[in-house]
Amino acid sequence: MGIRIHLSSADMRRVTVARCAEPLCEMERSLRALQLPARDPSTVLWRDWARRRLPRAAQPLLTLVPPSGPCPDFLTPLAADAALDTGVEAVLSTPSTQLNKDLEQLSRTRRLPGWAMELARGTVPALRSLERAVRVYHQALLQPMEQHLASRFDIAAGHMTRTLAQEGLDALLGGLHPSIRWDPPVLDVAHQTLDEDIFLQGQGLHLIPSFFSASNAVMVDAVSTYVLVFPMLDRPAWHPGPGGPRQPLAALVGDTRARLLYALARVPGMSTTALARATATAPSTASHHTAALRDAGLIVTDRAGTGVLHSLTPLGTQLLSTHPRSPG
Repeated sequence: MGIRIHLSSADMRRVTVARCAEPLCEMERSLRALQLPARDPSTVLWRDWARRRLPRAAQPLLTLVPPSGPCPDFLTPLAADAALDTGVEAVLSTPSTQLNKDLEQLSRTRRLPGWAMELARGTVPALRSLERAVRVYHQALLQPMEQHLASRFDIAAGHMTRTLAQEGLDALLGGLHPSIRWDPPVLDVAHQTLDEDIFLQGQGLHLIPSFFSASNAVMVDAVSTYVLVFPMLDRPAWHPGPGGPRQPLAALVGDTRARLLYALARVPGMSTTALARATATAPSTASHHTAALRDAGLIVTDRAGTGVLHSLTPLGTQLLSTHPRSPG
């Protein structure tokens, strides 16, 4: 079983990598993980923890997102940023024609309750109930691990972006995941339920690495660009509660800032660009966090020609000496 995506020369020029973690796409993948048997080692601890914490107000989402098979496309709009509000606003702005179309398609595979029919008509009370379900779900089950999700996405997307820029499209598409094979001009994507050929014909391809995806997925009607969601290559499990696997320093200053400090311990005097590359972080993200670390007195920034170089301060060095990086 699989999807064979045929890329034209125009499509090859329109292959893009997600710039930020898609909050509602990851929510949809997490809802599936929540309902599936505990087979994925990356999410099994989260699943058991989340099942105990699932708010009653969020339970309608389990009706809209089945464990497998299609779910309504309006639930996974592609956002310009990682803010939940942006995605929620896009959902609430869905035309009633699309709401009706998506829910009518879902009703072919599962029986829908009356409130879903109200949602299909786009009534304000139904949309507000959906908004509340999304927000309470995110707050209870995703927000506690938000830093983990963001750091894993930064690493995965950063690696993909660098591969595309430095090695080209063949290297990018050939190294997405073991379940995806690039045989130009066809991207052969293993899929649990679909077996078909897709000819993009200039439509373009948007790539989203996902922490919660244990298998590949596609979003066909979400936007004009064909969207492929696939598992991140490196998906270390998130452990709920104290005593999890996070580095002690990461628990203190955050995952991204900890990675920056460890990188500066290895190579003193790094530019923002080099630091971003070493930590698989976007340059703008690295710049933001180096400013915070400088304000905290953990690093110092010196001008070097037209650029700057960052180094640890004695306080930063002392902090790392008391929080050595754990192996792995």
